[in-house]
Amino acid sequence: MYNLALVLTKISIVLQYMRIFTQKKIQKLCFIMIGILIVYGIWTIFGSFFMCLPVAYFWDKTIDGHCMNQLAFWFSNSALNITTDILVFAFPMPLLHALQLPRNQKIGLMIIFAFGGL
Repeated sequence: MYNLALVLTKISIVLQYMRIFTQKKIQKLCFIMIGILIVYGIWTIFGSFFMCLPVAYFWDKTIDGHCMNQLAFWFSNSALNITTDILVFAFPMPLLHALQLPRNQKIGLMIIFAFGGL
């Protein structure tokens, strides 16, 4: 459920970007980002469920079965999670920088969006 919650949260943030930034090019980039997040989400959710075959082998090592390299899975999952975090939270920065606002307001907006990354 943790991985599902992470992916759905990122998708909801990108959907919010689609409401804020209505240019066709940005909309297309948002759809691409949502596609990447969906593929990543499916990979991580199914990878977590079927890390061991049969699934019960994850808890009960007395039955016949095998597991993939759990450490490699967790590290690759973490790396992809951090990468998608950076993509989602860095995406609006150039768009905010291009706004025709006073410099202090632009900086303030960028700081507010950057707090989302924390």
